[in-house]
Amino acid sequence: MSSQSDEIPGPKPHILLGNVKDVIPDVIGNYRRLHDEYGPVMRLYLGGHDLVSICDPDVIKFITGEGDFTKEIYSVYEDLAILSGRGLVTTATKDPDWILAHKLLMPAFSARAMKAYHDTMGKCILDLLKIMESCQKDDEPIDMSRWMISLALESIGVIGFGYNFNLLDDKDSERHPFSVALNYVQSMIMKRTNSVTWTKWLQTTANVRFRRDLATLRDTVDDVLKQRRLNPPSEDARRDLLDFMLAAESKDGEKLDDNLIRDEIITFLSAGHNTTSSFLSWTFFELARNPDVEQKILQEIVNAGIKPGEIPSTEQVAKCKYIDMVIKESLRFHSPIPLVLKYCQHDCTIKTSEGKEYEIKRGQLTQVQISAVHKDPKLWKNPNVFDPERFSPEKEAERHPCAWIPFSDGPRACIGRQFSLQEGKLALIMLLCKFRFRLLDETKEIGYQIIVSLKPVDLIMKVLPAELPSPNAGSESSSHQDATKPPVKTEGNEVLEHAKFPLPPVTFLYGTQTGTSEEYARKLSGQAREFGFTDVTVAELDDWEVIKNGSVPVNKEQRSPSDEAG
Repeated sequence: MSSQSDEIPGPKPHILLGNVKDVIPDVIGNYRRLHDEYGPVMRLYLGGHDLVSICDPDVIKFITGEGDFTKEIYSVYEDLAILSGRGLVTTATKDPDWILAHKLLMPAFSARAMKAYHDTMGKCILDLLKIMESCQKDDEPIDMSRWMISLALESIGVIGFGYNFNLLDDKDSERHPFSVALNYVQSMIMKRTNSVTWTKWLQTTANVRFRRDLATLRDTVDDVLKQRRLNPPSEDARRDLLDFMLAAESKDGEKLDDNLIRDEIITFLSAGHNTTSSFLSWTFFELARNPDVEQKILQEIVNAGIKPGEIPSTEQVAKCKYIDMVIKESLRFHSPIPLVLKYCQHDCTIKTSEGKEYEIKRGQLTQVQISAVHKDPKLWKNPNVFDPERFSPEKEAERHPCAWIPFSDGPRACIGRQFSLQEGKLALIMLLCKFRFRLLDETKEIGYQIIVSLKPVDLIMKVLPAELPSPNAGSESSSHQDATKPPVKTEGNEVLEHAKFPLPPVTFLYGTQTGTSEEYARKLSGQAREFGFTDVTVAELDDWEVIKNGSVPVNKEQRSPSDEAG
């Protein structure tokens, strides 16, 4: 049983380099190896930082809860802040900018907003289908990662900000200057993170271009913002993310200023396309290696009535439950964001799933090793096997909630995760309904690089026509058979009559993470009014007077089981 932080195990550091050689170059593989050797909690010295690395689910749940640990801007976040400024990813949890922006922007990622984005996502994917058709016709291999990046960036540009980068016009079109600049700046940020500070200010060719491309990004976004203010959308036009930013206002009258809006736009364009393009690229790679999984997807697509070259309805997409399982397995197998950093703000003791305890001192920098958690054999049977069936509803219910955390967990979990998952699922359905993608060289090992997210290197694939099965052909796997059945329809309030007696006041409370809980609370409040309730309140938990007063509501008539027993 450990009780002091200096008892945390770890590899012996080099006097000058620390543990750099223990981690680089195969960062993903080496972290797994080190955690296998030293356990789920270990100490490293990297980039001048004393770092505690964590891959234990119980400890992760504790750390990501934003109690004794929080997010501060250290290490790679400092370099990312050069790009994203005061955006959501690069501000501390206690920063007023993060608190305000996170609260005001949540409605833009609610379930209702996701439905509104569906058709525009589909239209972007239709443009990509035309490019794939051209490549198939010309027997031209594609760089899968390049096209998934183009799709994700184009989608969030159009959906989020009404801006077309023209990345999907045709297969030979030149890349937009913003796209070129963003790719270079992101790649340089990862290099600068591991560089000595003073070298970042030298007038080298790379540093000069870095600053020039940063200016290109900011100038482009400033122009988007300027044009929107000059030409606001009509009242009946669909609201996009930029509209939310411009119109959002807190109860105290606080709004996002233009500089913060610019930083948030760059944040969403950068972070928003990285995760989606990463897991889509890796998913197509895994489907090429696992044709049996692909066949189950095709059967599900056909059974849902989805046609090639058409945008499926949200109802049809919802029927495709097995694809959800495939996406989750892809996110586990190739974690787009390998780690997140947390800062200890109070002396505390962490306790692992195996009962070991370690003291962590205030000021300690820790990292949650997501990629190591996702391949931990204690959490996952045969972790190096691609198996979507492990995400059946039954198996998910048995699993630790922090065994799968591709978007992190807690208050700092990715605000745009539903956007990414929805776009990725729709893209998989529409592309696989029309094409098969196979590795150009099946003997070549596909490597990876980390440019903000985990990306495959030289994932070159052939584009072949899809071979769709007949509807209802074959048998579905038992693990997801029930999940694909349509939900049972109930009559709901259509069969209920208003009460014949006075009804008490009712309050619906919601949390503040993605906006989904607020939407559901408002839906319930509407149903309550239809049932005859007249005094109905909807409020955030933090704003509820009972919580503010430190009181806990108690039903005085409620009796314990022992009272009932006599």
